[in-house]
Amino acid sequence: MNITLQSQSFSITEGIRSHVFDRFRDACGRFSSRLRSIEVYMKDINGPKGGIDKVVVARVRLVSGEQTLVQTSHEDLYAAISKSARCSRRAIKKELRKRREVLRRSPRSVASSLSLDGETA
Repeated sequence: MNITLQSQSFSITEGIRSHVFDRFRDACGRFSSRLRSIEVYMKDINGPKGGIDKVVVARVRLVSGEQTLVQTSHEDLYAAISKSARCSRRAIKKELRKRREVLRRSPRSVASSLSLDGETA
């Protein structure tokens, strides 16, 4: 699992870097064999003015080619990172569950749900 960071309007400190890596490894580590990469983008919309303006966008790319995008915001950057990691875990679970259900469907059940002209029954 490859995790990359980018920020706009502020520099990434070692504390922020380690927080991102720790939270995403904790949240998504069990899926590491199915993940190609996680890209984390961080931005402070209003700068030093304050408010709920720290945005974290996480793009998770699966080995199978699918990708999910999660965007969170919070007044505290560390809380936004943690929330983004939790939401990414949820999105990965959902995507893998959906893929597993499609693969479990037998060809016979798929064929029986289709009529001869290709319309659904």
